[in-house]
Amino acid sequence: MNMKTDFQSLATRLITQVFGSVAQTVTIRHPLYNNYDEESGALISAHEDYTVVGILGPWKDDNQAAATSGAIRTDDLSLLISKVTLDLSPELNVDTAITADGTEWAIVYSEKDEAEATVNFRLSKGVEE
Repeated sequence: MNMKTDFQSLATRLITQVFGSVAQTVTIRHPLYNNYDEESGALISAHEDYTVVGILGPWKDDNQAAATSGAIRTDDLSLLISKVTLDLSPELNVDTAITADGTEWAIVYSEKDEAEATVNFRLSKGVEE
């Protein structure tokens, strides 16, 4: 094993086992299509759901300009997950994260650490449709 693989295994163990008592299950919903039925006017849609275990908390950003510009909302959340447990690469401003209480959040930003062991997503309710 190389160091990158070691860090990825460590991140998975930390998130799912060591901090398992504060980790939460989150559903990442990836839309496949949205179409309108012209006859009935009903929306026909399909999506795929992926379940991940991660640590939710408030979003913190060291970029003071972004924090004061209104680009980051005070109710934005951070979702930290192990990269190896993620079956897809969520599309920003397309995919949503659904927390255990049923709240839907837009995934508006993601960043990986240098070892690609974890992915941190910024979740926001403030995305205009």
